Order: sequence, then C-alpha cells, then structure tokens
Amino acid sequence: MIKSTIQFDKKNLFDLMLDRVKDIQQKLHLKDYEAFPSWFINMYFYNITKIYTTDGARDGKIDTIFTTQNNEYVKHFVLNSKFTKEYGKLAPPSFYDEIISFSEVFNNKSRRENYIDKYVRKELRHKYQDILELYDDGKVELFFLTNFRKNDLQYNSYNIESYNVNIIHLEDIIQYMIDDLEGAMPRTETLHLTGINNILYPSKEDSKVPTILVFAKVIDFINYMKKDPYDLLFARNIRLDLGNTEPNENIKNTFKDFPEEFAFSNNGITLICEEIIPDLPGQELKILNPRVVNGSQTLHSVRYIDKPSINARVMLRIIKVGKMNPDTIDDDAIKRKEIIHKISIRSNLQNPIKKWNLVANDDFQNSLKRYFRSKNLFYETRKGEWKARKLELKQVNIKNGPFITRLTQLIASFYYNDKDLGPALAYGKLNELFDEDNKYDKITKIQVNDVYKIFLLGEIIKETLKYLKKYQYINEIKDYIFLSLFALFIKLIKDHLKLWEKENITEILENYYEKSDLNIWNNSTKEFVKHVFYFYDIENLKYKKERKIKTDLNFNNFFKNQKYISNILSANIPNSIIKKGKRIFK
Repeated sequence: MIKSTIQFDKKNLFDLMLDRVKDIQQKLHLKDYEAFPSWFINMYFYNITKIYTTDGARDGKIDTIFTTQNNEYVKHFVLNSKFTKEYGKLAPPSFYDEIISFSEVFNNKSRRENYIDKYVRKELRHKYQDILELYDDGKVELFFLTNFRKNDLQYNSYNIESYNVNIIHLEDIIQYMIDDLEGAMPRTETLHLTGINNILYPSKEDSKVPTILVFAKVIDFINYMKKDPYDLLFARNIRLDLGNTEPNENIKNTFKDFPEEFAFSNNGITLICEEIIPDLPGQELKILNPRVVNGSQTLHSVRYIDKPSINARVMLRIIKVGKMNPDTIDDDAIKRKEIIHKISIRSNLQNPIKKWNLVANDDFQNSLKRYFRSKNLFYETRKGEWKARKLELKQVNIKNGPFITRLTQLIASFYYNDKDLGPALAYGKLNELFDEDNKYDKITKIQVNDVYKIFLLGEIIKETLKYLKKYQYINEIKDYIFLSLFALFIKLIKDHLKLWEKENITEILENYYEKSDLNIWNNSTKEFVKHVFYFYDIENLKYKKERKIKTDLNFNNFFKNQKYISNILSANIPNSIIKKGKRIFK
C-alpha cells in the first residue's frame, strides 16, 4: 500500500502554485507576473546558472532569459509568460497570436533589425542580438508559459504545434507540480537509443501498463550519463550506487571481458517514461523524461569503464506512464502514483533491500526533503546521495542535513511514551519503524516543522556528546545512549518546561545549532547521563544477581530493552536538570 498525503485536486494545486509564486515575489522583490516564470524555471529545470528578467515595456515578446549548465554543457532558454491569479481562466486568442509573433522574432531573420529597433528598449538590444545569434547556432530553446487553461479551438486553428516553441498551459503545470511533489522534477533529457533491431510489444492482456522490451546498447546509457552529472535519470530509483560490492565488480568484469555476453548475464534495466517514440527505419527509440527504477547498480558499475564496448547490450523494459487527463487528474494522479510505486518496489525485490529503501520517495519523505531544502539543508533518503551531489549543492549553499534512518529514529524517540515507538525500539529494531501498517503510519503523522525541531535538537545533543567524551564513563556509553538521551530532553522540553509548541523554540534551537558554544547544554547532558546511569546500576545489579554472574549488563542490551528505558522515561526528571533546562531556554 502506498501512502498518499497529497490531495491532487486541480484547484488546490493552483492555490499552492500561487503561494509559491508569492514566496518568490516577496523574497526577490518581484511583481507577481515576474515571479511566476522564476518559480516555474526553478521547478522544471536543473542547475540554473543565470536568470535575467526582461519583462516590461518594449520587451520584444521576451520575459525571461536563462541558462543551465551540466559540466561543460551550457543551454540557453528564452521564455514568454502570461500569468493569472484566477483559477481555470481560458487562454484568449491573443495568446496564440503572441506565440506566433514570439516565434517570428527568432525565425524571420529579415525582420529582426527593424523589430529590435522598434520593439526592444535600448538596454536590452545587445543581449537580444547575442541570444538571436545563439538561436541561429541551435543553442536556444523557446518556451511559452501560462497558467491559463489551454484553448483547444484556438490552439488547433492556429496550428500552434508547427511553431518552434515549447508551450506550457495550466494543465501541463499541474502535471509538473504533481511530479515535483513526488520528487520527480526537474525533468530529464530525452534518451536516444540506437541500433534497436527488434521491439517486443506485449499485448494489453499481458500488461496493464504500456510496456515494450528491447535489447539496448549499453553505450547509449553511458553517453547519456555523461550529460547527466546530477543523476536525474535515477531520481525515482529507491537506491543509488552501492559502490564496489562483489555483484557490481562482477557486472563490471563481464562488461569489460565478455561484452557480447552481457545481455544474458545481467538482470536488465527497468525504466519508466512519459512517451516512447520509435523510428523503425532508423532503428532508433526516443524516450521522453526517462527514469531508471531498477538497474542503477548495473549502469553505475559500467559508467566509468575505459573504452567501453559498443557491442554490449542490456535487456531493457520500458514502461510508459503518461500524462494525466486534466478532467480526472485527482484519480489519475493517485493511480499513476500507485503504478510507479509498484514498479519501483517490485522490480527491486530480486536484490537485498532495506525497508527504508521502500519509502525513500513517498509523500512524507518528499515533504521533508522540500522543507529541509527551504532551510538550506539536504535531506538524504538514499545512501550515497549527498556524496554524489555535495559539490553541486555546496555551490548553492546547501549543507548536509539528516539521513533517513537516523531522522526516523529520532521521530520514533520523540514519541517516547508510545508503546509502539520510543527510543528502545528505535535503537534495537530500526527496520520495524518502516512497517507501513502501524509504526510508520504513526511516524508520518508528525508535522514537518516538528521534524525540523527534532533534527536541530538531535544535532545539539550529538555535539554535546562529542564534547563530553573526554569523560571516560560518557565515552563508553555515548554510542548507545543517544536516542534515550534525546527522549529525555523531549520530555524535559515538552512536559516540564511546556516549550515545544512555543513560537520561538525553533529560533532558539537554530541559534544553538549554528553556534559552537554549548556549555549550558553540556552541563544538562552530563546530568542526564548520570540520571540514566542511576537506573542502569539498579538493573545491572539485578541482572548479575539473578544470573549469579560477575559480568555487567552490556550497554547495547540495556538500551534495546523497552522495560529498562520505559522505567527511565516514566520517572520524574530531577529538579536540578529542570533548573538547568530553564536556563537553556530563558
């Protein structure tokens, strides 16, 4: 069963779009119609290097010019946009006149000089001339963007598809927003497969979802990945590169030494996409917005091999999960999400998999990703994701944030008095936290702003334990006590100080998180450790007496024991610690 926390209602998504446009408007001090393309560009495209707003009087039909860059590949884009705050408004005929005029500016060279002199203000002319030269060299894409509804009558009568402009209406924007909420934006570049000799089309009776099977050249994927340094191709895969494991070394060796045998020596690749465009005479396939959902290990294993064979092929299953019907978008979105989820999970079940892998891209995890990103923190839900992307993220001031397993343990510890959760279970039975029927369902009901506070508190406690490890008794216990210690601080803040819901608590935690001086916390942490040792000593004596042994109860077993930890958390917190807590939050 797939968890869905998002209501895919068109009006709700439209309102969400207006909210996000407003955020950018306020942040960048733009007019709403200027903020609209900026919002869309940052959702739809990746690694934007420059955005130049030209909208205004005599803008020559151009509202925004921007570039993207993937390593040495620079792309230029020109955008004309129309914005409305009124939901469901039909695009007027004048829009399609403007699309034609917009295209003419670039495609009718004989009119350019007169057009620039007459319709472009002076300070923009040099920039427009540069972009026109780049267009002539095939380096510029044109976009027309509007959140008005598509006017099919005008669109068809003007034969708009014949013009060299990418046109995006409200229906398209809503589709992209759903993809964004699912963590599947920005879109990927089109994948070109060459040398396709045969295509197997299963009948509709054999497959509910449009699917084709081909034996694709591995070199086509290797060349594609060279132009995809941020691994957008793998954004829907529940796992990333696992490194130099034994299976991956075997894949690599087979590819290098026996390329002609690769196709039948490998489990193959599963890929979902928006559209499949075959060119049978040219023996080619174009795959629009491709995403690998199984086969990441195969492709990463061969990615950097010197002089890769052009003969090696891999069995490729391509599943088309197309656009939704604008009139039934709510039902279609949920069905589409379920299909993608099932494909992603089931196609990975032949390999060892952790339960947390299965939820890495669900609604709850994606909502956390977006929230932490708004705080300039990267929330890592797939192992190795930060390592693969840190250079790019650091360039835009994004710092390394939490990892899915530790953050989920902290959330479970936040519910310290819940019999199904708490720090003992979080420490001893990590996988159970991701059981969707009970524990994970409780975990996902938490508010994202509470998760952020939980992360901050966890980081502060982690730093205090680093400082206090100079004390031998704390150094011995620090790797085991963390979650129980965190739960005690939660109890202190929530139940004794009554501060967790206060508006300024986030700011206080952020200030402590960002500064290095945590002396006041160190004292409280030290007292809490002593408090825990008091209960440990009691249980240790019982343990040795009952078993008639001299060996101490080990810390690992102590902190996994629900009864032991419940006794600590149900006891009163000493007044001395409460007083120190008050000083922390004064």
